[in-house]
Amino acid sequence: MTDSLKNGFSQLVKQASASEEFPRHSEASMISLGGAKLLLAWGRKPGGDDFSGGSIVGVFSHDAGRSWDSDPHVIQQVWPGVFDVMSPNLVRSPRGIHHFFAGRLSLEEGEDLYSAKLAIFQTISTDEGQTWSAPTIVSLREGYNILVNARALVLECGRIVIPIAFVSGPIFEKYDKQRVFCYYSDDEGRSWSESNHLSLPDAALMEPSVVDCRDGSLYMSIRTKLGYLYQARSNDSGRSWVSLSRSTVASAEAPSTLIRGAGGEILWMFWCNTPYVPGKSKWFERHDLAWAYSRDHGGTWSSPVTIEHDRSRSFGYVDANIVGEEVFLTYYDWRLDKTKPDFWGTSLRQNVLPLGLFKSLENSD
Repeated sequence: MTDSLKNGFSQLVKQASASEEFPRHSEASMISLGGAKLLLAWGRKPGGDDFSGGSIVGVFSHDAGRSWDSDPHVIQQVWPGVFDVMSPNLVRSPRGIHHFFAGRLSLEEGEDLYSAKLAIFQTISTDEGQTWSAPTIVSLREGYNILVNARALVLECGRIVIPIAFVSGPIFEKYDKQRVFCYYSDDEGRSWSESNHLSLPDAALMEPSVVDCRDGSLYMSIRTKLGYLYQARSNDSGRSWVSLSRSTVASAEAPSTLIRGAGGEILWMFWCNTPYVPGKSKWFERHDLAWAYSRDHGGTWSSPVTIEHDRSRSFGYVDANIVGEEVFLTYYDWRLDKTKPDFWGTSLRQNVLPLGLFKSLENSD
């Protein structure tokens, strides 16, 4: 098996490249609109900090991502009561295109910026992303509901599943108390229910990703700072989760992305496999981006295949789509600069690879 994925085309999205006005472009979601038309949405911030109030913007492509609209249009801006929006999730149901995203709630008098609550919202487009409805709230719990980009999932039965990490209070005070669960809807996003919660006694479970397996189960991969991804499974379409355990997948402190490969039988994972040493490694050390596959519904995973490797940069928060005979990836590309704060200088990279390359790797073992 080769140890790297090449032979496609990789470029920074010009419209999502860091600038003085908007030094951070990150966490994207893409959806196909039929034929060669695509809609790409991402978070754009006027500062590098996670709490820098931003908006979600988008561009259309009419040639399968080879070129994009010259100027991004605003898909979701802040509104009274919400001072920051981020983490787009674009999925489709009979109602149209759903856009799920996280919104930071405005502060009350005397509150510190970093105590702001985080809620999950949705808007819906019935005209293929040209216009969007007013936001409605999805999250049922008051606190800090963390939704990562490109994580919402529509099952074959029609249920919408949204994986969440959660703490009841300020995130930095209760960081290691994070637990994971799912919101789910059986009426195309009109009403929502909540699964059971999974937690560890002395470590955070963070930023889950979920995929539906051919055996009828759902597999969840969970970010930790323990050197490995954790995992869980649902046998009732996300209503309840069991079998929380450490997976065999070594990982940086960063989330993974799960999708079904071509044909739907094999699971794919994209993640940061930079070695992480608890107590020594830093969260931003995400120098390696990799891909692996599973033939047994997430029970075991193949050896990692490198997508990116650069000690001077950090990669993460992958959105992965199979579009025709290509695999379309986006992820943030952050050139690490200790003279700048946080994610200053983060751009969005698109990496388009031949589907046949992934198939050949699957068949090489």
